[in-house]
Amino acid sequence: MCEDCWKKVKALPVSLSSEIEAVLKDVAEIKSEARDAKKDQYVVSGIEAQTQVVELGVAYWIALQPFIMEKRLISSQDDNIAIRMACQIPSKLPNSYQSQRLLQLAERAASEGWRYGNG
Repeated sequence: MCEDCWKKVKALPVSLSSEIEAVLKDVAEIKSEARDAKKDQYVVSGIEAQTQVVELGVAYWIALQPFIMEKRLISSQDDNIAIRMACQIPSKLPNSYQSQRLLQLAERAASEGWRYGNG
């Protein structure tokens, strides 16, 4: 019954003012904007991760590496490559994906008791 009501409402001749029509957006346009925003956020997150990795500095990553190796916190070859790159900052810089993985490694190490400065 509700579906019948909706069909009748949709069939009503309704005119919108030009001001209202100007602010209405097509569903496809809204979805496209949402996809674009998600892509932009992904890029921003990657850049922020790279910035944080570089700001932590090479000494931080060199100090962290033995701990994560000893505790076997490295879960993939990608993580191993990323930590080796971080230990060579500034001559080599991890990409955004590697930087995000490095920050995750640092979080895991902290949850296992690692603190920078006390080895």
